Amino acid sequence: MTLGLKVLLCLGEYEALNGALTAGWGGPLLDFLRHVQQHHQKIVLMFTGMKTFPALGREWTARFVAVRHTRVSFLTADECRPLLERPVPEFNLRYGEGALDALLGLTHGQPFLTQAVAYELVDQLNSERRQEASVADVEHAGDKAMESGEAYFHNLWDDAESDGQSLLGRLAQRQAALAGATRTRLREMDVLDDEGRFAVPLVEKWVRTRIA
Repeated sequence: MTLGLKVLLCLGEYEALNGALTAGWGGPLLDFLRHVQQHHQKIVLMFTGMKTFPALGREWTARFVAVRHTRVSFLTADECRPLLERPVPEFNLRYGEGALDALLGLTHGQPFLTQAVAYELVDQLNSERRQEASVADVEHAGDKAMESGEAYFHNLWDDAESDGQSLLGRLAQRQAALAGATRTRLREMDVLDDEGRFAVPLVEKWVRTRIA
């Protein structure tokens, strides 16, 4: 009896494979992955990362013509609220006036940062044996998340590259940043919004801290 099951092969942070191309043996590896995609219907490839195939160049676009690109971006407030208010049935933390809105405003629904701030908030209230969070508690949890999530922020900063870092530094100092390829790239990375401002206040706060 055929069960019709498939194998999902997920390659996280796949941009690192560009190093194999530089080393000279990445071409055969990408050819193998293309072969798997085209000739093994029971195997599904998933590439996850910050950059698209076109951004990585012809070595990728020429081999993976038929890929489906799915952008994973911010969660909406309506999507965040159930996760923050009742992640499990026995969750008994309450949000005081303005606290939940403060958390949503701080992270703008960025999935990792929303989870990071919520974790620090719950940890803080548990350690103090309290069940209601205030706006001040959320702000403190945000500061803690900048420490515990340091790897995330440094990775974002490195991915911005020197031109993006310079632009983010200017924005953090309230200086204007003209439209251009760098701003467009940071928008695609969800670092900036459509108006060229920081999309996530917590990221802006971290950048200010870094360049201070």
